[in-house]
Amino acid sequence: MKPVSKNDMANPVLSADYVYLFFFSFKITCLLFLINLVFTTRTVHRSCSPKSESAYDAIFKTIEGTFDIPVKERTLEQNNAISTYYKRKDLYTIQGQPPRLYFDNKPVLKKDECPRLIKKQYTQEKGIGPRRMFHQLKNRFSGLSEKFICKEMNKELYYKSLTARFKNKAPYRPVFEIYYGRTRQSHLRKSFKSPQVWEDHVKHNRNLAQKATRHCNDRKNKAWMKKSKTPIYEVGQQVLVRYRTRNNNRVPNKAWALLGTVIKAEKRNHKYQVSFVPPYSKCNKKQWFYVSDITGSSLSGGKNSSNPEQRQKKHSNYKSPYYMILTPKDKTYNLISDFRLTVAFNPPGDGNCQFAAISHQLQRLGIYRSAETFRREVITYLGQTSRLGSADNRVLWSNMIIESRSDYLLRMARDTEFGDQITL
Repeated sequence: MKPVSKNDMANPVLSADYVYLFFFSFKITCLLFLINLVFTTRTVHRSCSPKSESAYDAIFKTIEGTFDIPVKERTLEQNNAISTYYKRKDLYTIQGQPPRLYFDNKPVLKKDECPRLIKKQYTQEKGIGPRRMFHQLKNRFSGLSEKFICKEMNKELYYKSLTARFKNKAPYRPVFEIYYGRTRQSHLRKSFKSPQVWEDHVKHNRNLAQKATRHCNDRKNKAWMKKSKTPIYEVGQQVLVRYRTRNNNRVPNKAWALLGTVIKAEKRNHKYQVSFVPPYSKCNKKQWFYVSDITGSSLSGGKNSSNPEQRQKKHSNYKSPYYMILTPKDKTYNLISDFRLTVAFNPPGDGNCQFAAISHQLQRLGIYRSAETFRREVITYLGQTSRLGSADNRVLWSNMIIESRSDYLLRMARDTEFGDQITL
């Protein structure tokens, strides 16, 4: 590049180029200065998550030099806390009076302290959101995050009720309280049962559930039997069963067709217990099979069908010849018949009806007692005892009557006297 002369400086075109180069170099210098300033003044946000009691004590005692638990006796939580301390050893310190653990000159929180701190800050600010609370506490404590604060606030209804009060809105009510008209705590207090009563309650519910399950299975099996012809096998009949073996694998090996003999038949659920000899064995084995895994040993072995030729007439929405619509009385009678209860029509209208009804039902169990005998046994038992009820809830039956015990027993001993809740 040749030197610039005075004539060149006088040239306006040449001087404009030099001005452009000067401003361009000035911009580059300013840009480099700003980049250097950003990198030198940038602060790194370091944080430490809230510690449990054991982890906090492990780090605190390690810094003090008093942590003397052997390595084999340390818990996993203590080992993780100590390894975390050695990774950032220069940031952990003990400050204040009383001494407290600090991380990057910020107090380290314990997990038990976080709910109390959030509740205190929420009350002081008279209703505040997780984001604003996070920005207020992040410079005072180490380890808090907006997600952690939001999770803690969603655990309790305390914040929802206070927010409604601070903002002059309707109080928050759970769905349970809106639907049932009372709180869940009062409902649990009223429905509390003693251990013995609760055990009976659970047994009763379990029996109802098992009964409903059997009813659903019966409906499903009956619907399936209407659509398909299910073969029926008798006890002692020889059949072929589909038997699958497993050799310590999740996927079964090939199926074997083995000859066996039917021992038991559960035709209601289409299951049969078959005795057969498994492959690679010489001992008989008994196993339950569904009818789908059984076939007859000959062509005529499985011709019996549970599907009758005559189908039941389907229900229709209109009346037709030879089709009778059941009345509620007929449905009730069918329900009683399904439970195998005997029904006595036109019982005598004297006072022995209560004892006669119990005597009538006990005949199904093989207990034959007359109504007069039952009455005498009840009066004798009432004369010998003063309390009735279960073992944990016995009450004085004399408190249920307005007359004396002797007058009540004499009146109930008469042949035509109607029974009441005490005799029942």
